[in-house]
Amino acid sequence: MSGCVGIAQASEGRFVNAAYCIIISAVLDFFDGFAARWLKAFSPIGKDLDSLADVVSFGVLPAFMLFQWMNLLAPFHSSALYNIYAYMMFLPAASSALRLARFNHDETQKKSFLGLPTPAHALFWAAMFIALAQTPCLRGPAPHNSINFPYLSFAYTDPLCPLWVDLFLSPYFIVLLVFLFTWLLNAPIRLMAFKFSSFHIKINLYVYLFLGISLVLILWKGFVSAPIILFLYLLFSFIHFRKT
Repeated sequence: MSGCVGIAQASEGRFVNAAYCIIISAVLDFFDGFAARWLKAFSPIGKDLDSLADVVSFGVLPAFMLFQWMNLLAPFHSSALYNIYAYMMFLPAASSALRLARFNHDETQKKSFLGLPTPAHALFWAAMFIALAQTPCLRGPAPHNSINFPYLSFAYTDPLCPLWVDLFLSPYFIVLLVFLFTWLLNAPIRLMAFKFSSFHIKINLYVYLFLGISLVLILWKGFVSAPIILFLYLLFSFIHFRKT
């Protein structure tokens, strides 16, 4: 339901509301396993439903947000391939579906992940859309196509805007990121899962380091810290599994 509401919000140009729907979905996804065990209601059907919900909330929703974003940027770019670029935004949705199907049948992913988890991908985009909406230099004179991002605001960006803002206004940079995420979702890379069989510091050192540094970054820089947090997740996972 949260994912479906997010898609509806994105279709109306309410990117921030859609981003918060991703965050709500991630919270529910984290606690659904606890709820199933507490209610003694776990079953193979529940596992399949969990993956189907994840496809909507963490695959289709962020892809549709990016599709809408590319259409919002379209008037400021004259590339003949622009329509193709916009539809490329759905590649991570297909990759997410493949990743979740594989996860349900991969016994090696009980305590770790193989490839980037779909919530991590979706939360990255949710954080970036919220950060962009909070950036003063993107506030234009009158809203047209989007509630959160006035249609004319892109033509009046402040020259002192941070570099990351210019990057996320570039369709070519977004296409590169989409290709990267499409690969990462099913990449043969072992990544940390936050499923604690023990809370011993030595066993979970890199997990605790990642969570601690991420918390500091969020409190310090807010949502704009998402790319750094994602990089740290990949880095600490690499170090963790190299050590073990």
